Amino acid sequence: MKKAILPLSLVALLTACGGDKTETAPPAPTTAETPATPATQPAPTEPAVDVATAEETPATTVHPLTDAAKLQKVQDELLALPQFAGKELKFFQGVNFTDIQISIDIQDPDKPENIDNYIYKWSDGKWSEPTPVQLSGGGDLEPNLTPMHDLRFADVADKFIKLYNETVEKDDLTPIEEVPSVVSYVLFVPNQDRFWQASLDTDRAKMLLRMNTDGTFREILK
Repeated sequence: MKKAILPLSLVALLTACGGDKTETAPPAPTTAETPATPATQPAPTEPAVDVATAEETPATTVHPLTDAAKLQKVQDELLALPQFAGKELKFFQGVNFTDIQISIDIQDPDKPENIDNYIYKWSDGKWSEPTPVQLSGGGDLEPNLTPMHDLRFADVADKFIKLYNETVEKDDLTPIEEVPSVVSYVLFVPNQDRFWQASLDTDRAKMLLRMNTDGTFREILK
């Protein structure tokens, strides 16, 4: 039986600290006295401002896991990184897509024995620098890898979220999350099984929705 290699990632949280500088308000300028406005001349008034038209209409926010075009763009940017351009890539075990970030462990194409973690935060709009992943266990590395060309980020929106919504409607469910906060691409190493999954929880039950890589329904685990 093939053994899975489990990553032990060390995450460092860097907090930028900076002292607050208190600015002293400048003294009020000296104003020369002006003659009083004659009683027969009304004081000028400021024109009325239409608050409704003055305020900008906020842009509609699209959930990142439902935006197939954005997901594809993010994957294209990953493949275009200088260290990856024009090279065949493989990623380690699974990939997590969340409403905050995408996290993926990639084999270094120049040093195949090394695995590095890359994170794309939606708020940053760019991929992070690589962070080394510590590997443990006695299994081979190769069975833990999947070719990058077998993974399509846009499938999260085009296939999984579509299946999620169809399942909710078909089974008349009321999910706690309209869009799952975490969607995962999973590799089960012992039998090389690959699939997508996410929690589908309601007030009455905790469930796990799974989808085959071709976008077809696999199962719901309760």
